[in-house]
Amino acid sequence: YDAITEDNPVPPDITLYDTITFVAQAWKNVTVGTIIRSWSRAGLKTSELEETELEEEIINLIERLPISDPLNVHEYIEIDQYMNIEEDLTIDDIIDVVNGQEESKSEKEQKEIVKIGDAIVGLEKLIQYIQQNDLEITSSLMKDLYNLK
Repeated sequence: YDAITEDNPVPPDITLYDTITFVAQAWKNVTVGTIIRSWSRAGLKTSELEETELEEEIINLIERLPISDPLNVHEYIEIDQYMNIEEDLTIDDIIDVVNGQEESKSEKEQKEIVKIGDAIVGLEKLIQYIQQNDLEITSSLMKDLYNLK
């Protein structure tokens, strides 16, 4: 629009190529400082104070959930570490299997401690199974299953 003069008051036509060129040139002129100032003017903080505020807000929201034993924030974030998806056998375990000295399943099940992550995954699978197979379950039982999560 710099081309508009008193002699020529009508702006020239702008093509798609012109538009792309203008945007590319404008983006080249944007600096890191420009972006930082834009974020701060918008009221968005990136300080540790805000992270603490967000964490406190998440904790408050978790506490308001109708769950009797909810995961804390760090447990939720690191839930994959608590889940034993694939168990590695030790050399001794392999030798015991080869020699036929493997524990019976009932003994092994009695010793196995179910982790919270495994329990949640099992519960989610149960709910998914019920929904996929249209099983006739009372709404109160479904509600109880959801509350267990």
